[in-house]
Amino acid sequence: MRIIAGLAKGHALKSLKGNKIRPTADKVREAVFSVIDYKLEGACFLDLFSGTGAIGIEALSRGAAVCYFNDVRKKATEMVKENLLHCRLEGQGKVYAMDARKFINFLKEDTGLSFDIVYLDPPYEADLYEPVFKALADSALLKEKALVIAETNKQTLLPENFGPLALFKKKVYGDTLIWYYQHR
Repeated sequence: MRIIAGLAKGHALKSLKGNKIRPTADKVREAVFSVIDYKLEGACFLDLFSGTGAIGIEALSRGAAVCYFNDVRKKATEMVKENLLHCRLEGQGKVYAMDARKFINFLKEDTGLSFDIVYLDPPYEADLYEPVFKALADSALLKEKALVIAETNKQTLLPENFGPLALFKKKVYGDTLIWYYQHR
């Protein structure tokens, strides 16, 4: 797995052994970033279920100003830190190891913080999409016209709206379905 474009283009990322982490395929990452490229420059990005950090590091490589990484697994967050260091982007990444909903509540305490783009890729079987979307929609963490992107398997069905978040696009890539929502 490599960074596809930008400052860290070509840098290989480390991953944990086993099947506990399901990195987003390169072709899916490329497709997602081609959709959101116009919004990346200087963006505040949240990679909420970060795994190896590939999505957030790709965002930083392509021009995001800062990325908050969160994964409940301590080993995953250690891997994100290693990958940030390897890509020379450690100064732009903030890494946490918390339950996603607790992390959203934690972030709400920082009154000046708001995100341009949020990427959600929880374990498919964990049934976390709706509670996390609801927590984000009910928070003040999303800028006007912020994007929230969810990666699911292609059998998953999500609502077209989560409060102020409205679906504007979805696209299937093999077994993966990407949902694009915008904050109204």
